[in-house]
Amino acid sequence: MSHRPGSSGLRSIVTLVLLAGFVVAAGSEVAHLRAWFLSRAANRAYYRGDLETALEAYERARDLLPGYSASHTDLADSIAQVLESDPSRFDSRDTYEEMAARAAGCYLDAIRVAPPNAWAYAGLSSLAGNLGAKRRRESGVDLAAFIVDPLESLTPEDRLQEAAMVRAVQLEPRNFYYRDFLAHLYWTHGFWDRAEAHVREAVRLQPALHRHFYLSDLVTVSPRVLNAVERGVQDALASGATEVSPEQIHRLLAEIYLRLGRPADARESFEAAVAFSDSPHLFEIHIGRTFVAEGDDRQALQSFLRATDLAPEYHFGWLHLGLTLSRLDRHEEAVTALRRARGLTPTEYRPAWHLTAELDRIGETDEAARILDGLIQSHPDKPDPYARLIEIYLRQGNADRAARVARQLVDRYPDNDVFKAQLRQLEAGAAR
Repeated sequence: MSHRPGSSGLRSIVTLVLLAGFVVAAGSEVAHLRAWFLSRAANRAYYRGDLETALEAYERARDLLPGYSASHTDLADSIAQVLESDPSRFDSRDTYEEMAARAAGCYLDAIRVAPPNAWAYAGLSSLAGNLGAKRRRESGVDLAAFIVDPLESLTPEDRLQEAAMVRAVQLEPRNFYYRDFLAHLYWTHGFWDRAEAHVREAVRLQPALHRHFYLSDLVTVSPRVLNAVERGVQDALASGATEVSPEQIHRLLAEIYLRLGRPADARESFEAAVAFSDSPHLFEIHIGRTFVAEGDDRQALQSFLRATDLAPEYHFGWLHLGLTLSRLDRHEEAVTALRRARGLTPTEYRPAWHLTAELDRIGETDEAARILDGLIQSHPDKPDPYARLIEIYLRQGNADRAARVARQLVDRYPDNDVFKAQLRQLEAGAAR
């Protein structure tokens, strides 16, 4: 078989090129594999508390794959976690800031390797926020100062925190976690309009975030957050493009309206949710709550009666029914309802606690005392049962028993001066 001149040499060159490519590819696979094992080892070291080993392993993984952005962010994240979770290990501010600068450098390297890197921007923002918070703690600056004069609060770390997270949001506009973070940042510094815009968009993207916002400390700064949350949930409902069901969204809106002091609007949303629900008894309870918020216990009573008819084994219906009957001064009936609630959930605190109050009102103090004694055994961290039991014993003329309960209360709360003063008074009375 004949060959063209030079064909053998050409084949050799091609073979060498292919072989070299295979070796390079194999070397790359080996590097990735080694980096993966190092990352696994780093994770194990971190979770067993060996932070130095963890950081060293992450750093070696990064050195194996310097062109791989995740290797930089893994190292940066691990440093940031150490800074946040165990700042006491750094014996000086210089050491702390040195490590923070190291983490920031890793995030910046990740951004350099892969510029559209929202995770790295978010990590850099969080890192800046933690560093800024540490400095504020050290300087003794109170949060109120940020609200009074937000411009004064913008340290270099604050500015970096904002700029980096804004970039993360630009890169991933549908990431509600980033918008949540940015909303808190703006709210902390008093930039209400910006904060509201991000709250609204975050809730539109993920309506379940409403609880995070309306139960957070932000509402103590300004109730405007609830209005922004409401608009976000309304946007989600109008768009229909959400993983949260219409039932849940109507219920979210209702809870917000209750918190805003709009019980009639809450009732309308709860009633709209019933059409999508297979648990109508729950919404009878919620509708009853809106009547309670309006001070209309007679209408509330009808809702709670319907709830107990629909689901007689659901203890919350009986609990709300008992409390409403009590407010209507129908204490014998309240005892019956609360006994039912307690029988369905014998280990729950609230039914038993409210039952003792009703038993005391109708003169069944011995039974109330037995239940209170059980609550002290099962919920020793709650001081109210001790106080009510002491009061019952004193009314019964049993100062010795009252003093013994007061001693239990002081043993549980040895630093409480009020409880100690009460014990001294009771022991003095028992001695006479």
